[in-house]
Amino acid sequence: MSSDLDTLIHRYLEGLLSEEEAAELNRRALEDPLFRLRLAQISFDQVHLLEILKSEPAHAAVPAAVVVPPRQRAAGRWLVLAASVACFAIIGLLLLNPAGGPRVVAGRLRVDGSESTTLKKNKKLTVLGATSAHLRLDDGTVAELAPGSEAVLRDDGLTLLFGTAHVRVAKRLRVATALGVVTGGPQAAFTAELRMPSGKAHRLFVAVMSGEVALDGAVVAPGDSRLVIRDSSEPPPSTTYDSVLGKTSLTLEYAIELAMKREPAGLAVKAAIEVDGFFSIELAVGARVVDVKLDVRDGSYVKTEEDPDDESRLREAGMIGLIPAVKRALEEVTGRAVLAELKLEDGKPFIDVTIVANTVVKVVRLEGRTGRLVGVQVRE
Repeated sequence: MSSDLDTLIHRYLEGLLSEEEAAELNRRALEDPLFRLRLAQISFDQVHLLEILKSEPAHAAVPAAVVVPPRQRAAGRWLVLAASVACFAIIGLLLLNPAGGPRVVAGRLRVDGSESTTLKKNKKLTVLGATSAHLRLDDGTVAELAPGSEAVLRDDGLTLLFGTAHVRVAKRLRVATALGVVTGGPQAAFTAELRMPSGKAHRLFVAVMSGEVALDGAVVAPGDSRLVIRDSSEPPPSTTYDSVLGKTSLTLEYAIELAMKREPAGLAVKAAIEVDGFFSIELAVGARVVDVKLDVRDGSYVKTEEDPDDESRLREAGMIGLIPAVKRALEEVTGRAVLAELKLEDGKPFIDVTIVANTVVKVVRLEGRTGRLVGVQVRE
């Protein structure tokens, strides 16, 4: 990295940039990952975070999204914090003008299935291309979503479905994920990274730059981080469902009925309330599976996706079906069913029904053919 660019960064941190220099810094920060890393390193020196690093133990896990040259490697969480500093610097440059409502400031987004520059609440957002998307929310909160990230904009904040969000909060923001809920107070700055690889452990990494931030109610201090790891077979905590359950009075059983009307020949093999605001009902139709998506607010049809998996073996097992199973499970546990699934384990049929009961998630297991109770497992 040339000394001229280092000088440019120092002038930025001292507030001495001309309009031409600010435009050059902004361009390089958006296009050059090494420049972003250098910006983060110099920013660290400026705010004395390296002194904190000397007294902190190394973090055991480095999220896969952080890539640095070997000579730059250090404690995992500090690399993430450094990357966050760079992202927040970029956000500050892009959002000098605070006027206007929620919008896409930079980058490309697919909103509800088509590319758009307009932010829509309760619609799935997917970052397109190789650059991040920079968003400005109603209250002035700014967020950067990394390439490939998926999220849903809500009245009370964001639901992060996958990927990385760098956030600088204006007033107060709630970022819900499948592994926990991050809340930030006024002027808080934090990074949340959610990775949910199929068949592997799911991970939520939260790194705090400044302000009051909490993960599931537990405070995470500035300069600190938290790593949540959960086996992919475990259901998410009840707090994940708070927002979506508050938007619907429809039951999982009713959603299954609606989906089966669209595919009368199908057998419902899995049904779920998803945190992005949909009922997902998977139906085995012959040798294929179709996933019918319904809006949680009114049960209206959204779309149908196809899965090449052959679930005909579940039909051949002669199970009682998801609707009777959900009703049977609710006789054992009072609450709201959020997930139900037919399963074959060592050739034996079971039906698992996940129920949110107050602040606890409970999984009711039934024998697949008779509906007899096998057991109830509590997941905190």
